[in-house]
Amino acid sequence: MNSTGGQTDGLEVALHHHFRSYEPDPRFLAQLRRTLLPSAADVRSSTRPPWHPQPHLRWRYAAAAIVLVLLAAIAAIGPTKVLAQIEQWIGYVPGLGEINLVGTRALVHPVSRTEGDITFSVVEFVASPDQTLVKIHVTGLPADASLSYLRVLVQWEHGNGLRMSKYQANPSYPPCPSEGCPAVRQPDGYDLQFAYEPLPADIQQIQLTFHPWGIVPGTSLSETWSLEIPLEPVTAEKPQSFVQPAYSPRSAVDTHFGIKMTVDRVFADTSRTLIVTSILVPTAPNFPSPQGASLSTDTGHMYEPFLFSNDLDLNPRPVQTMPPSAAGEATLTAWPSRWQFEAVNNQASRLTFTVDSIALAYRAQSDFEIELSKDPTVGTVIPLDVSLNIEGFYVHFNQALVVMATSSTQWSSNRVKALEFGIDSPLEVDGRKLTSIDLSHRYGQDYVDPYIDQKSGLTIGRLSLNPAVIRNGRMTISVDTVVLELRGPWVLTWDVPREAR
Repeated sequence: MNSTGGQTDGLEVALHHHFRSYEPDPRFLAQLRRTLLPSAADVRSSTRPPWHPQPHLRWRYAAAAIVLVLLAAIAAIGPTKVLAQIEQWIGYVPGLGEINLVGTRALVHPVSRTEGDITFSVVEFVASPDQTLVKIHVTGLPADASLSYLRVLVQWEHGNGLRMSKYQANPSYPPCPSEGCPAVRQPDGYDLQFAYEPLPADIQQIQLTFHPWGIVPGTSLSETWSLEIPLEPVTAEKPQSFVQPAYSPRSAVDTHFGIKMTVDRVFADTSRTLIVTSILVPTAPNFPSPQGASLSTDTGHMYEPFLFSNDLDLNPRPVQTMPPSAAGEATLTAWPSRWQFEAVNNQASRLTFTVDSIALAYRAQSDFEIELSKDPTVGTVIPLDVSLNIEGFYVHFNQALVVMATSSTQWSSNRVKALEFGIDSPLEVDGRKLTSIDLSHRYGQDYVDPYIDQKSGLTIGRLSLNPAVIRNGRMTISVDTVVLELRGPWVLTWDVPREAR
């Protein structure tokens, strides 16, 4: 970027000093050149008489020129690095999720109200342009208190309040002692999370109002409690409790069996390291479940995750359908997951996230019939010759056995006759292992405990024997889902940006 005026040179120096990036990506430059430079058709059409902008429109062209200068600067210093820096505007609030910090206001400091032994503490209040998120911690409640119908209103002077969209309450537990957690842990309070529509941009002070009747003993139906909540803009200098910084390691990608895993975002501070990943799978399988995850550093440290969350946050990252990037390629579904580790060694300049295997659920949707009497005796063996082909994995049922099994409902548990199915096909082929077969109960059977092979770990569903669904000596069996574990490992390695250490 050349200039004789000195201003753009100064901008370039400042950007280089701030980002300290790599050389520009040639593909990005080529794409940028195609986007910005006129085509031959545009050049031919430029022979029309010149048009002079009106004075009141000139500022728009000046702004456009500045944007082009910034685009050229971004291209020169490396778009990947700039993207990593921009994503420092994304923060993470434990229990609430990822927040876009641009234009966000947050609680200045926690606010509490105590009545007797009961304390309501507003731990987080985050008003982003997209939604308003609130986290409250409650202690001292009696054992029979119910939080199911708790309503918390967000109000302000001359305001009508906000509509609530989500609410959840979870017990909180004290830290385990050094000798380990007891078998039965008692909660020391509750964490309440609320999601509301966006708060108007000009509001800097709100009231949280709630009705304690039915929760706090001795309160009346009309009684209300209110807490004044001061807000202030979130800036890099005042990140509140957000985990910072956030960056995107674009090189952290690995693929096996056509299943691609990426590290999308990393949050790190002195208390934790949070890794946000996506698993891209074809549309056929569902619910990818990573197994055996770990994080290691180039300094020789290794960490095990102590929190894995797909949907525990109030605003989780959505499952997204990714259209084909080129003709003939498959449509993929991106399944997000979040991993939390202790803070990594601050001398580490390179991180490696490893997943040993990924379990995928495939919809089989296959029916077959077996022959049996209305009341077969326990121990009866029914020979079968039923084959399934699940994404190229061969499953063969060779028998059904009449057994006694436990049938559990919400209210009772009984021993009933059930069918237990056996297979004689290999459980693992070419790095894919069969781990579970789920049978559908849509034909009127009760839920019974599945059969679990203690040696292989294979789980196969059982079906209760309901005489009503045995017609003309035949019973229909429906295979719903087959789970295959795909052996990796998926190994994702990236360099830690200097500003994130």
